[in-house]
Amino acid sequence: MHGVKAAVRVGSAVVFPMQSSVVILLYVVCIGFVIGWAAKLAAQAPVLSEQSSETDITTGITQADIARIVVLLQAQLEVQQTDGQKPYLMYLDAVERLPDRVHSDKLQIIMAEKVEQYTLAVPALYTTDLVWQRLNKYFVHNYPELRRLFACAGRLCGRSNIWANQVFQRRQLLGLDGTQYYQIALLHTQDVSQYVIFYVVQRGTKAIYVQVDLVTAEHSPAPIP
Repeated sequence: MHGVKAAVRVGSAVVFPMQSSVVILLYVVCIGFVIGWAAKLAAQAPVLSEQSSETDITTGITQADIARIVVLLQAQLEVQQTDGQKPYLMYLDAVERLPDRVHSDKLQIIMAEKVEQYTLAVPALYTTDLVWQRLNKYFVHNYPELRRLFACAGRLCGRSNIWANQVFQRRQLLGLDGTQYYQIALLHTQDVSQYVIFYVVQRGTKAIYVQVDLVTAEHSPAPIP
């Protein structure tokens, strides 16, 4: 019939061509809004590291820093453990498994006043390289006095199963040897001597895990013969 426009079916509704154009336009606008909102949300993580620049280094690295790192990496805190006075073994070189123990060419022991251990699960959208870079940037920015004692990457660190099962005793950290990053550093102030140890690895499932140990020392470390 002349003068009557054909209708178009969209889902269960029937709309005319002009209405269809409006629906498509609204759909495009909504998609653009969602993408813009997601991009803004993702951009907030790096900014948080800059906002924590007022950290009081005299108290050392604290649980508040871990909370900021969780946000920075969009991670999930899976394990948190705090122990009082205890010996703590520090590995300043690659590790290898001997029949009766874990061996490292440079091994030190300290009597720790407190040991805090955190295990984080990081979204698979990251890489271990990016996680490592963000961790380093955070500590360099907020704790410039932190002195690196040892760091390694990939297979130069030794076997992941040794770090996971013998050193940190966290099965979640069992991953691919080539994806590992390990670092130990010392923060020494008038009030505290604190070691920060972190380990990053990717599992075969692509999941990334981060281990952070904060070790407050009672006195200077003594080398093990």
